Amino acid sequence: MLHSSIQQNQRQPRFVLAVLIGIGLIPFNAYWIAVVSGIYHSLNPAYASLYIAPVINLIGLLFLNRLLIRIGLPLYRAELLIVYQMLVMLCLVSGHNPMDFQLGTLIYPYWFASPENEYATLFHKYIPDWFTVQSRSVLRPLIEGESTLYTAAHLSAWMKPVLLWSGIIFTLFFVLICINSIQRHQWTEREKLSYPIAQLPLEMTNIGFLRRRWLWIGIAISASIQILNGLNFLLPAVPAIPLKFPRFGAQIFTAKPWNTIGQLPLYFYPWVIGLTFLVPLDLSFSVWFFFLLTKLQLMVGSIGGWKSLPGFPYYNHQGLGAWITLGLVVLWQSRNHLRSVLAKGTRSNADSSNTLDEAEEPMRYRSALSGICIGVALLVAL
Repeated sequence: MLHSSIQQNQRQPRFVLAVLIGIGLIPFNAYWIAVVSGIYHSLNPAYASLYIAPVINLIGLLFLNRLLIRIGLPLYRAELLIVYQMLVMLCLVSGHNPMDFQLGTLIYPYWFASPENEYATLFHKYIPDWFTVQSRSVLRPLIEGESTLYTAAHLSAWMKPVLLWSGIIFTLFFVLICINSIQRHQWTEREKLSYPIAQLPLEMTNIGFLRRRWLWIGIAISASIQILNGLNFLLPAVPAIPLKFPRFGAQIFTAKPWNTIGQLPLYFYPWVIGLTFLVPLDLSFSVWFFFLLTKLQLMVGSIGGWKSLPGFPYYNHQGLGAWITLGLVVLWQSRNHLRSVLAKGTRSNADSSNTLDEAEEPMRYRSALSGICIGVALLVAL
């Protein structure tokens, strides 16, 4: 049985079957994400960097596959990974930030317009009617509830904005795919980046993953803690295992200038602890080092009298500078590769000295460069 399972996992994947399974799972997962994130505000299955929803779906498919193997209709490893990746893309589109933030931003200018803030006079005339929903009669049921989206008036009002923003999101992700197609060789073959989050689904689809004893011991420990704490929330008489100490720092540092660092909360989330095993050492160092550096800035600002300055120590500005610097570093490290890509993609007959092979890339470099230019132009125009 094991030998036949290995052979099955090495066979050519049935792409259409995998896509159909992914399409079938997408509505249920989208509903799950919307309910948990938008209604109950619980742990969002599409919030953390390693999305919960695709992992849980993959575990379910692995259990189902054990039955399918017995009847001779197994799902191969590549098919499982295709389904997993489709659900990851779903989380990118319908997760916490796109839905919660974008929807709120779109309806804010009209629902919260009043004579006092003069939104209508200031900028309503600059927003096209197809850009968002402007009718308060349509927005009222969305804000106050007691209604449904599925009425003719609501659907017709939301049709244009949904199609527009779906096109914007599709174009944005298409541009990102083109960029990844260009950078894949540099990041994977030359810099040998590890992509630690991608290691989990690859490991999960290996033969014998569900038969690992330590896996189930870890699941049992973390699940027991969460279930016990959940029962304590519902029934306070049930004992709980504390995982959160939000005022840890405030209880220790009480004298100046140490008390200016604010909170040093301690949280012991089992899923975060598990995720840290995938974090590279240099990235782990950066996380805690720069967290302590921000606290040090607060203390130095208190000593120097700068804490009273509005916005000090300007976290957002420092973060923007860090992102710009990171982007420039990536471009500098990839300069030779990007030069070869431009030569390969802009010349009809590339010179023989350009040994860059695009046979294994998702798309040809010329197509990727054209896609970036067209996509960015569409985004700017919209």
